[in-house]
Amino acid sequence: MKTIAVLGAGITGLAVAWKLSEAGYKVHIIEKDDKIGGMSASINLYGSVLDLGPHKIYSRLPVLQDVKELLKDDLQVIPKYSRIRLFGKYFDYPLKLSELALNVNPVITAGIGMSYLWAAVKKTINTSEDKNYGDYMVNRFGHKLYNHVFKPYAEKAWDSPSKLDASLAKSRIVLPSLYEVIKGMLLGGKKGKELHAEQFYYPPKGIALVSGRMLEKSKACGGKLHLNAKIEKINLKNNKAVSIIFTDEKKQKRTIKTDYIVSTIPMQTLALLLPDMPKPVMGSVNSLKGRSLDLLYIDVKRDRLFRDNWIFFPEKKYIFNRISEQKGFSEQTVPKGKTVLCVEITSPEKEKYTDIELFGLAVNQLEECGILTKAQIARHKFVHIENAYPIYSVGYKNKIMQFMTYIDGYGNILSIGRQGMFNYVGMIDCVDMGLKAAGFISSGKGIAEWKKIREGFFNYITID
Repeated sequence: MKTIAVLGAGITGLAVAWKLSEAGYKVHIIEKDDKIGGMSASINLYGSVLDLGPHKIYSRLPVLQDVKELLKDDLQVIPKYSRIRLFGKYFDYPLKLSELALNVNPVITAGIGMSYLWAAVKKTINTSEDKNYGDYMVNRFGHKLYNHVFKPYAEKAWDSPSKLDASLAKSRIVLPSLYEVIKGMLLGGKKGKELHAEQFYYPPKGIALVSGRMLEKSKACGGKLHLNAKIEKINLKNNKAVSIIFTDEKKQKRTIKTDYIVSTIPMQTLALLLPDMPKPVMGSVNSLKGRSLDLLYIDVKRDRLFRDNWIFFPEKKYIFNRISEQKGFSEQTVPKGKTVLCVEITSPEKEKYTDIELFGLAVNQLEECGILTKAQIARHKFVHIENAYPIYSVGYKNKIMQFMTYIDGYGNILSIGRQGMFNYVGMIDCVDMGLKAAGFISSGKGIAEWKKIREGFFNYITID
């Protein structure tokens, strides 16, 4: 029985552990925190079960069926409603020119429409490569929509568009054909290429059920979970990882012999565990940066605030970039008669404020937008998540591949997942990575095959 050490009990690591345990491997999951799930976890607060930001279960990939079979009857089908606030008004998202025309200054609407269509026409002629995120968006959506929506949102969520790699735009924006652009903007047509999800799946008791169910499957086949564990070192012999040393929750040092290590922890952390890491490789890894996320949970004395699953706020004047209600995903997660609003704040401007000041600013803006009033607020809490959003700076993939090429030399260490691959993907994509990594290990094939599989992980597309 071969032994696998899985570093990290987030959604990716648990997916690996699930499938390898079922395949007969002896699996040890090593997690530094006191809980599983990573960013796909839930917290208990205000008598409610609250996710770490809005999560949905949806994908065009076959992995969706694996997740549906894992959860069986513990899934609800949720109609998707989302809006965006622009020019002091709310609009359905994705935007439709017809709705803008009825609610916004016609000069602005005409400018957006003409700029959008002209960019789409030009792109059929000019096929030169885009240098960055900003070029990609302008060349496909025009300067007007870019300046109103994409540019300010990117600055709040990641960085200046001119510093961001074009691949970020490719993975976050599904491009329609010119016909679909015209039809969608004018009529809101739904036929043709799938540009956004009309519905998604969600567990009634919170997104943490996905992680919990995978852990149950692993444990049922002998998988072991080590919480509050600190990894000290990875031992190498003959250019292979042969064991891992960690301190367990009882502060006792343990050594586990390993045939394979699957890491889902941050690349920087894994690099420090490997002796004799070349300085250029370490430098590349350390240059990869992420943006932290502050989640402001507001306990509100109302049954619901809006019907949307989430609402986007791209304009720079708002400190937050998105809001959601837990009840917009499941009514069973929050008691009747109240709701909990989740306010996502990634703007670098937040560093100027204390938590008290940031709360006051956010509430004033929410009140101005008609979301709630101060009198409806019972209490609030901030939850901070470090490096939640990988920043795809221009040339970031070359830096990732320097590290991946180095660990490929060991032959039995894989680094995957949102943190392990510095990969800005959703939870179902992370499950997909985990299942494919488990399948690769079970196949017994060489590292050349793994390189082909891994390349596909850079091509995930987010369907909003």
